[in-house]
Amino acid sequence: MITGFSLDIYDSDISFAWDTNTKELDAFLDKLEATPEMREAFYNNIGDEKIGAVTFCYGDSTDCMVIFREEPNNKTVAHELYHVAYRILKQRGIEDEESWAYLIGYLTEMFYDLYLGKEDEK
Repeated sequence: MITGFSLDIYDSDISFAWDTNTKELDAFLDKLEATPEMREAFYNNIGDEKIGAVTFCYGDSTDCMVIFREEPNNKTVAHELYHVAYRILKQRGIEDEESWAYLIGYLTEMFYDLYLGKEDEK
């Protein structure tokens, strides 16, 4: 499954993938109109079978995708969402601790709402 949300305040699209396959990932890259170079970088980043997850951010943008290779656990989710927050906030020069804490909390809530299917309840 690939799902996500727009983080309008930072003009970023955040996507999550779990229980997915190459066909779904290729369709997602088609939707992004990914260049051959972007596709190569994408698959090189997710190619290490030893990792539980990977975060891939597209070029210079702050659009990111987190791909979980196995069932996401809290430690892996926190680790990958830190990478997303880092990409978004560092690129904007935001170093305020409260901004970081708020964004990581928000990303965590959004991930678990999507992962646990809570978006269907709203």
